[in-house]
Amino acid sequence: MPEFDKIIRNGTIIDGTGGMPAFHGDVAIKNGKIAMISGHIRGTATEELDATGCIVAPGAVDLHNHYDLQLMWDPYATMSGWHGVTSIAIGQCGFGFAPCKPEDREAAMRLLTRIEAIPMKTMELGLSWDWESFPQWMDALDKKPLGVNVGALVPFNPLRLYVMGVEDSRERVYANDKETKQMQGLIHEAMTAGAFGWSSMKTLLNRPDDGRFIPSQVASNEEYLALANTMAEFGIGSIGWTRGQAERPLPPGEADLMGGAGIDGGAIEAGPTGIQFDPVEGDARGEGRDNFLIEMTKASGRPFQYGAVSYSEQDPERHKEQMAFLERAHKEGASIFAQHSCVAVTPVFELADYNGFDALPNWIDPFIGTPEERMAKLNTPGVRDLMRSDVGAWAGIGGTGDVTSNWSKMRIVEVRKDSNLKYEGMNIAELAEATGQHPMDAMLDLALDEDLRTEFSTDPTTGTNPEAVTELLNHPYTHPCVSDGGAHVRYLTVGTWPVNFLASWARDKGAISLEMAHYKLSGLPAWIAGFTDRGILREGLAADLIVYDLEKLGLQYDGPVYDTDFPGGEKRIIQKAKGIRYTLVNGEVTFEDSVCTDATPGKLLRSYDMVNR
Repeated sequence: MPEFDKIIRNGTIIDGTGGMPAFHGDVAIKNGKIAMISGHIRGTATEELDATGCIVAPGAVDLHNHYDLQLMWDPYATMSGWHGVTSIAIGQCGFGFAPCKPEDREAAMRLLTRIEAIPMKTMELGLSWDWESFPQWMDALDKKPLGVNVGALVPFNPLRLYVMGVEDSRERVYANDKETKQMQGLIHEAMTAGAFGWSSMKTLLNRPDDGRFIPSQVASNEEYLALANTMAEFGIGSIGWTRGQAERPLPPGEADLMGGAGIDGGAIEAGPTGIQFDPVEGDARGEGRDNFLIEMTKASGRPFQYGAVSYSEQDPERHKEQMAFLERAHKEGASIFAQHSCVAVTPVFELADYNGFDALPNWIDPFIGTPEERMAKLNTPGVRDLMRSDVGAWAGIGGTGDVTSNWSKMRIVEVRKDSNLKYEGMNIAELAEATGQHPMDAMLDLALDEDLRTEFSTDPTTGTNPEAVTELLNHPYTHPCVSDGGAHVRYLTVGTWPVNFLASWARDKGAISLEMAHYKLSGLPAWIAGFTDRGILREGLAADLIVYDLEKLGLQYDGPVYDTDFPGGEKRIIQKAKGIRYTLVNGEVTFEDSVCTDATPGKLLRSYDMVNR
């Protein structure tokens, strides 16, 4: 009788620790775990996989995604599953669907539909809603077939909404003692059931479909500290945080919004002219908010991971300041780590449903609502004057704030009318010159002529300096991530990040060693998340592996393509990998040469299984 279930033979093994040099050998698997790693395993197996000419390494761990919904119908969390990811942590950015009372389901969906660009129709068709509490949500997910392993964070927005109600949770800064204790109790209940911590988002550069604040943006620091203290009881998991690349003060013009709270430790006050940012707790570069993150991390006793840090063309010192903050945090006893993206972000979008201009305060309202509502606002006298005042005013804040400071970074991908074909392929600066208009007006007039269905794209404004990216890749307290998988599915394909990281930055540019690259892909994020039974190759740990040909590793398509595989035929933009010979989850092959095997060996991970390993 064979000694093992599988033996992966003749590969170059990289163990995911970052310290062990690659070596030639075999990996044996039994009962879903690694049974032996050796230069040559003489035993026999039910199945042998040939890894000749290939790297054998731990599967990637994705800590910044939004697959909470997509897992309802897609066991493999694609695009991540296509690109060598074997474990994910959901519930990021404070968004999710539990806990949630039946009467609050629509409100919970509306909090994230615009910010994360997940169509309401997809949520309405895809969510089974056979839960109310977070443990019930986990149990519902546990019953689903899974092709990846899933650990869950408790998302702050539905948590606060559940305790305080739809309106109070979005308007009231301070929860009372009873409400705070109830939130602590729900975190305790969730972690007792196996959650891996909680997450939130404090960046103010994202707005839901009514343009107001979401619960996490208005909540006081005291609430977050209380939840961090609750985590300290468990000794497992992490806090996930989204802070944005940079922030901007809120102008008096945002008078329709109710009271607010700090930007990562700053303060917001409700006054007669609306919400105002008060930077008294920190300097313009965010010292106050950084001190708060250190305080919260130390209160939890657990790792804290935030997204995202990147090189900015408009603010080239920003990433260095972030790296210095990470180093200071660790010296002060706070295990804070930053996510960064190694993928050039080039969204492809139509203004009919795009939400990417929220960095510009006077652009928020015109891009809220249906296409018809948006067109009406863009044609309202005075609206464009306000929008034009923001152009160039927010350089360095990231994304569209940078694009409107350099209109050559935005281009016309495809027009809908033959009369506009002459503009196809132009950037907006060229369009402005051709039409004799201000660049913003040239872009908006073209889009309005086509009912906002003109397809645009923006070139990257971050991550474009190879030397700076190399610094970030090799910094001890960063790791590449930010797939945003399951969100922004019509615009982005950054779920390619594991393949891009290995093929572009490790192989082609030589910016990082393969050993260190796999530590950043698996060993480090698994440790941050608390997935202590996987992430590195060791006897007795879960057999989550990828076997790939480094020279052939890359992308299947010349550019992203559209698919309509979401509920209701909703379209998404996708990109698949090539060069991955095998992906294994808990010892079973889920993809062979990029073809799905239909095996579903993934597990819902429970934090209580990881304690005292």
